[in-house]
Amino acid sequence: MNRWLLVALAMANLSFSLKAQLERANPNFECSIRDERGTLWLGTKGAGLWRIQGSTVEFYSMLGQQSASDIYSMTLDRQGHLWLTTDRGLLEFDYEQWIPRNLRKEGAETAASMSYAAQTNHIAVGISVNYMDQALLALEHKKAGNRSLGYFDGNQFIELMSDFKVDFIFEDLDAVIWMGNGGYKMENGKLKSALKLPFGMITSAIQDATGDVWLGIDGPGVYRYDGKELRYYGEDHGFDGLSVQCIHQDINGRIWMATKNVKNELDQGVSYFEAGLFHHLQDASDCPVTSVKTMASDKKGNVWFAGDNGALVKFNGRSFSRYSLDQLQIN
Repeated sequence: MNRWLLVALAMANLSFSLKAQLERANPNFECSIRDERGTLWLGTKGAGLWRIQGSTVEFYSMLGQQSASDIYSMTLDRQGHLWLTTDRGLLEFDYEQWIPRNLRKEGAETAASMSYAAQTNHIAVGISVNYMDQALLALEHKKAGNRSLGYFDGNQFIELMSDFKVDFIFEDLDAVIWMGNGGYKMENGKLKSALKLPFGMITSAIQDATGDVWLGIDGPGVYRYDGKELRYYGEDHGFDGLSVQCIHQDINGRIWMATKNVKNELDQGVSYFEAGLFHHLQDASDCPVTSVKTMASDKKGNVWFAGDNGALVKFNGRSFSRYSLDQLQIN
């Protein structure tokens, strides 16, 4: 038999095997981002990294020389490089190769206040890279499960807070860092509180096209901050018991919010803000995806909703359509 045919059959069998594994795993989407080239990246817990280019949904079986099953968060630095926090460590992608960024820095020139033992026992589960190439990392102890906050300046890691319950970090264009229960400023290597929320812990955030910061909280409702005034939208705006899991602004300016009822976790849906009004789609006939964990737009302006159990839905501005693993390609 022709050896190229054998290779093709082997690759086809590999793709079939991986798809079968993914179907059994029921991948849970956790995070997403669109890079400067228009590629949409989606991270999962249990099924690694996916990307969407045009109408093609592709699965990455390997990230460089290693596989990564859990992707906790992702961000872009000022060079446009993609950064991932994974169960295999911190990875940077410069669009040519995946570069491991080891937390185990040693030596006098990279000495940090965080001990070597602390570094090796932690994994990064949240990241924010600002325009000065400095990063804030939410770190989780592999065994104990407790969280802390770390700072990486490109050479060394420094522990800022030893007990900080946060896995989401967002830095706006004014260098305000949103996490936990408010906004912070980094001054001389130390965090200082800039604004404290009246209540709620931040679960998600974006900065819209006008510069306003939208803050999703663990419920109920959502905050909007214009740089001077913090405004709260709650039950009077339809957020009756609804927490906001993630936020996204589409090409048309709509602010999308994935919601979950804090009183009944089975009551899930999506909402959007447009022309000063909130619209809540809590019925499956309105939006055919529940338990949305992350949202992002592709370069054509389609909004992708992704969540638990492999749920992946595209909204083209008029209607929703589901994607299945049968449409998945293997890289």
